[in-house]
Amino acid sequence: MIGNDKCEILVRGVFARESVHLLFREDRLRFSATERRFIQAQYARTQSQTPGIFDGPLAHVRSFSASDGHLHLDCQRSSYVEYVGTHNTEYVRRFGRMQVVNPLSCGAVLRTSDQELIYGLRRGYDSTKITYGLPAGYVNPDSDLGSNRVDPFLTTQRELEEEIGILCSEIQRMQCLGLLGWEGTHMVFLTEVAPTSQDIKDRLPRESEFERLESIEVESVTKFLELNRDRILPHSLGGIVLYDTYVRDLLRSDA
Repeated sequence: MIGNDKCEILVRGVFARESVHLLFREDRLRFSATERRFIQAQYARTQSQTPGIFDGPLAHVRSFSASDGHLHLDCQRSSYVEYVGTHNTEYVRRFGRMQVVNPLSCGAVLRTSDQELIYGLRRGYDSTKITYGLPAGYVNPDSDLGSNRVDPFLTTQRELEEEIGILCSEIQRMQCLGLLGWEGTHMVFLTEVAPTSQDIKDRLPRESEFERLESIEVESVTKFLELNRDRILPHSLGGIVLYDTYVRDLLRSDA
């Protein structure tokens, strides 16, 4: 487990685009009428408390495996309504864990041409607590399509453009560093880009996901983790830990 929020490293490795295989099925989880009513009621309560949320398609992870340098994910169609409606203790108490939606999301460890990592600052609802995070978002099986297949690399590219302002043409290399388990299944992508850190921090992205962007030198990642572990969002913390481990492995192999 990583940190206090039970973010778990499920798979660790280095997977190129051709080594990531995502099977997506259109069939959905089968909920009883009673479960459907519960899910809709739970979503309505959540929406009244957080008016900005909206429904959308998700990819529910049925299973995953990693072997011989390849990462396999078996997914099927779900929705944000089903995710919200099943992710609570009352649903689990009444209906069990078998039908709890496990959404697939992607996040980027963004490394610039001047060898810095980009992260964003978010301010909490009470405007006092500031947290650090990486660009991330859910896989959209309707829009994140490449060659008529759901492609998590495209999810990461989309989130980088929306939240940071990175264009697809500015991405030099992307590699998946593994999977995390935290409120779903989260893929971490090391993304190397052409712009400098200052160039990126000066941009105005389409979405106001972060209050502002900051950067750290790649050599300072371990120290950054030691000093700020409690401030970093769980899936972002896991992503930075995977990156730090990846770099340490490279150094050991070169020694």
